[in-house]
Amino acid sequence: MATTGPGLPDFIDGADGYRVLPPGRHPCSLDDFADRFVHARTIDRARRQLILDDFLTYREQQVRCGLAIISYWIDGSFTSDKIDPGDIDITTIVDGPASAPIEDFDDWLNPKDRWKTLPHPHVGRTLLVDGYAVVKVPDNHPTCAEYLRTRGYWDDWWQRSRATGEVERKGFVEVRF
Repeated sequence: MATTGPGLPDFIDGADGYRVLPPGRHPCSLDDFADRFVHARTIDRARRQLILDDFLTYREQQVRCGLAIISYWIDGSFTSDKIDPGDIDITTIVDGPASAPIEDFDDWLNPKDRWKTLPHPHVGRTLLVDGYAVVKVPDNHPTCAEYLRTRGYWDDWWQRSRATGEVERKGFVEVRF
């Protein structure tokens, strides 16, 4: 498991009625992430462990498909104090030049919520993951401006409250690898 970054900050009151992370992107290790959002829970630990396991399966499939993962931006009810979250919402930051994708890599790049309703043929079941991706490219790459726009979109999106939009900001987690 990854071992980078300090622990996560305390929750603050959020606009959606749940406690959330304060505004910003909060880097942590996979171990710190699992400790905070799964192992430290008592009421809904089993549900959260199931979702974490699905996220790890999702990650395994991305790596199997040749995607070089820099980090995951993780948000949604899973990163709040909501009891029994429905899924985990992620944006994968992919290292474009370091990746060597195989034929079916598109299944794991931007599936959105597809694998929540359709069993994936390589996994044999559904996954409680809403997945998106941003492919990082070098500064001199022809698509660098698009990369920066897309990265900025997701950075902004994960800090928005679903109840108030951009009026009341919140934070999200970055698990680095």
